[in-house]
Amino acid sequence: MAILTKTVFTFEHDYSQVIDWTEENKKEAEWLEGIQADLRAANPGEYVGEVLSWQRCDGYASYIVVTEEPVLMLSLLARGDCYTVEDALIRGLIIEDVIELVSRRKRFEAMCCTPEEKKRRLEEAGIDRD
Repeated sequence: MAILTKTVFTFEHDYSQVIDWTEENKKEAEWLEGIQADLRAANPGEYVGEVLSWQRCDGYASYIVVTEEPVLMLSLLARGDCYTVEDALIRGLIIEDVIELVSRRKRFEAMCCTPEEKKRRLEEAGIDRD
């Protein structure tokens, strides 16, 4: 069973000006990479720093794996519309669910790229498609 930490990682857009979404997406990606690097440096585990997302309304509720052991812990990634899921969904997760969700995301991401990139991503995800 998982625990939802009280830590919320927040990425805020500056809506006081017109936003260049290409640049804003780069900033958000860098923000997320920094969080992932910090979590991975502080906590062991293959899935620490992985992002789990669930469809909500017109967006996603996103969480990040903080620890795997001794307890699976997730934190909210407050970005976009900052959707959340029910606490019971988080409490019911086990590491096998995390592994499956990450595997699905990686397979989906591999479908949305060049054949060379697809092959690299599938190999990275440990999926043999030859």
